[in-house]
Amino acid sequence: MRKLIIGFILFAMALPATAVAGETKKRRSSRPWRPVARFDKSVIHELSGMTASRKYPHVFWAHGDSGRDAKIVAFNTSGKVLAEVFISGAPNADWEDVCTDDAGHIYIGDIGNNVGAFPARYIYVIDEPDPYNPPAESVAFTQRYRYVLAKGDRFDAESLVWWKGSLYLLTKERGRKSRLFRLDETGPEEVKLTLMGTLSVWFPTAADTSSDGKKLLVCGYTRAQVFQVPDNGSLAEVVNRGTIHYPGHDAIEACTFDGDDVLLAGEDETLFKATKQDLEAGTTFTSP
Repeated sequence: MRKLIIGFILFAMALPATAVAGETKKRRSSRPWRPVARFDKSVIHELSGMTASRKYPHVFWAHGDSGRDAKIVAFNTSGKVLAEVFISGAPNADWEDVCTDDAGHIYIGDIGNNVGAFPARYIYVIDEPDPYNPPAESVAFTQRYRYVLAKGDRFDAESLVWWKGSLYLLTKERGRKSRLFRLDETGPEEVKLTLMGTLSVWFPTAADTSSDGKKLLVCGYTRAQVFQVPDNGSLAEVVNRGTIHYPGHDAIEACTFDGDDVLLAGEDETLFKATKQDLEAGTTFTSP
């Protein structure tokens, strides 16, 4: 019996990994993990959230992490900074993600809660500025949403998305799948969290939805996943349609769609791109 077991182990070790796992024998591609752009730290430091504009083609908005300036920065696909817009009355306690809707609004998620210190978190809404003719003065938010966390469940979150008229967030919790919450209005500027389900993602650092609402992007420290939203389905029913893996030494803190491609941003102000082909092939990125 012992020889039989050893023989089986040696046989399994000789098989391709995909065959052992019962997957297709298609060989995964790999290529070096190289940034396509680097941001000036004086403009944006410790990048934490990013989203594609739905109003201005090939324009993206980003912001820094907790304690940084209360501002959003516009840039293009080459990483060139187009504008800096400061937000008044919206302190950056722990800004973690940003998203846009189809009506020209930007939602800034002050949703971080690393050690559960905050009993309530906030989302600030502004009208999207013109990145090619930005305001000279700070802009005020047009609305502020507030949600309260139960004392025994003050979770951390770094992923905020807008989908079909509602805001959603994904929790970032150790040792468990991410919970998906929808934010439902309950009063003037007050929202409650409605649990929609869980997703098979662990420790998500950012998320985004495609402009047509058919795809959900979730990134973490070592991989990014693109999910398909079923026709007439919900975000809680998404199906994984592509995963890329990348070295863990560049912590990815922000992500967004760029057409069918994906932009990923490191907290060290680096910008990476994964193509549609990378996602379809399940590319594993390697250190350059």
